[in-house]
Amino acid sequence: MKTIPGGYAGKILRVDLTTRATRVEPTGDPEVLHKFLGGTGLGTKILFDETWPELRPFDPENPLIFLTGPLTGIVPTAPRYFVVGISPVTGAYGESNSGGYVGTALKKSGFDGVIVTGKAKTPVYLWIHDHTCEIKDASRLWGRDAYETEDLIRSQLGAKDARVAAIGPAGERLVLIASIMNDGNDTAARCGFAAVMGSKNLKALAVKGNGPLEPADPDRFHLLTKEYHQIVKTERTMQYFTQHGTNGIFEPCYMIGDVPIKNFTAGTFPGYTKLTGEEMTNTILLKRATCFGCPIACKRIVKVSTPGYEVEGPGPEYEGVASLGPTCGNDSLEVIAKGNELCNRYGLDVISTGVTIAFLMECFEKGLLMVRDTGGLSLQWGSPEAILGMIRKIGEKEEGIGELAGQGVRAAAEKIGKGAERFAMHVKGVEMAMHDGRALKAKGLGYAISPAGARANSMTPANTWCRLGMPELMKEYDPKNVGHNVELCVKAQNIFAVMNSSGLCMFFTAFPGKVLELFVNFLSAVTGWEMDLEKVLRMGDRIFTLQRVFNIQRGLTPAMDTLPKRFTQEPTSEGGAKGDVVELDQMLPLYYRMRDWDPSSGMPSPRKLADLEIDTFLKR
Repeated sequence: MKTIPGGYAGKILRVDLTTRATRVEPTGDPEVLHKFLGGTGLGTKILFDETWPELRPFDPENPLIFLTGPLTGIVPTAPRYFVVGISPVTGAYGESNSGGYVGTALKKSGFDGVIVTGKAKTPVYLWIHDHTCEIKDASRLWGRDAYETEDLIRSQLGAKDARVAAIGPAGERLVLIASIMNDGNDTAARCGFAAVMGSKNLKALAVKGNGPLEPADPDRFHLLTKEYHQIVKTERTMQYFTQHGTNGIFEPCYMIGDVPIKNFTAGTFPGYTKLTGEEMTNTILLKRATCFGCPIACKRIVKVSTPGYEVEGPGPEYEGVASLGPTCGNDSLEVIAKGNELCNRYGLDVISTGVTIAFLMECFEKGLLMVRDTGGLSLQWGSPEAILGMIRKIGEKEEGIGELAGQGVRAAAEKIGKGAERFAMHVKGVEMAMHDGRALKAKGLGYAISPAGARANSMTPANTWCRLGMPELMKEYDPKNVGHNVELCVKAQNIFAVMNSSGLCMFFTAFPGKVLELFVNFLSAVTGWEMDLEKVLRMGDRIFTLQRVFNIQRGLTPAMDTLPKRFTQEPTSEGGAKGDVVELDQMLPLYYRMRDWDPSSGMPSPRKLADLEIDTFLKR
């Protein structure tokens, strides 16, 4: 019998909601784990093996895959779980991930992941604990918001320490920009998997576990952990995240033209100083919070007492501030905090929600929508009534504008017509994340080519990688050089494919020095495999390539490797990225060549598939 590597619980739970059957099986052959690791990597392999091109996102047979990585719950700043499946937004490969405590609790309960198929006759939730799973009635939870659901499930179970990943009313109503919420403000938000849960009548996963999680090499692991904690205590960038949270990046991003403003149309925003991390710390911060085992503590608990905007609880991160703030022309932290809370309660992706509202505001400004089309809302830039009103309409899937907006900008633009597609900021149906590719050109290319649409953590902002000192990736980097941006995009995507398979949070990389060396050493110490950067890049290449093959087999084409024309043809006239565009026409041919993909079909070459040792299981 082959020994399971360190860092794994060794078992995966399968649940068929139609038959109410559960079974337990090994996580995977160690050779498969060595190739795909866990998280999104292993999820990609399972999705490829167990689906077929004709399978639709809301078909009961469509598997919804929740997985941890080998570092989850063991390495500091590695709390994450991952959701993989056929996205109802893209119709193809989708992935999302979340921090908090659910991933660690799942692994400590005895499982590396859960694969859910079928559809329950009535609403249910899963109670996973002590190497077992119970399917519980959720009829009285249906219609409850995500905060209420967490509290009620803990009360019903008599388990105050249970961790809950739940959908709110938006996911129940199959809103495509809905999100899975856990631990208050943590969310597996992108690609619409909350709607897949809703289609299966699955309200939540509740998990609890106290099992041991051990690295393969404890002595080496403890030395690395000591080194990392020392970095968090002494490095200025890490201290800044602790002090001001993820929104600490707002002002630096704004200064380089990276923060979206008025649906990506402007380069400057007069009210930006009201939205910085420092301003949040000085005005609405109540206390700091953290994910499991993370010494950074970048999460915010906020308090707003202004009538109409009262909030006391989880506060917005950078993405929430940017999406409900300057993207919508709004400079009020109080409105943002209230909008963020509403998104959390309804279970809405705050990024997609903000971008969708901004799209509607531009349509309103250009005369494509009138008050009669918007349920009585005047969708003026920066209007608190418009922002909060639209969140409520989307969360309730209100007939008319609410139902339309809940489908996301691509579908909404198609229905509005009259040229609305020009204002729809998305890639493959997924709304743009909160970094402007014109400021970070490798990031812009990464959005265009991403298998799961314009997601932020498919790769970190390119200039950050280099400015923070990662010589392992690039010996030299010119942010204006097309070839450098292509090379950096490929390498960063490969690295992040492995990070998103390991359980590690992207903010592990937020300090100067040889970040990747520490990451690779943690992988080695936990799993027992002796890893190096070359092996990690190759693993990431394999994962990313299989995701590409999956999408090609589902009908995606190279024509979909694109960006809105706003990013390629419409530079801003002011701001940090003044005059810049993403030179996608130059980048894509170089990118395809570097990846060894056929430019006409988009398919990786037979040589590439053989080199990555995935050609054999493609023949099915």
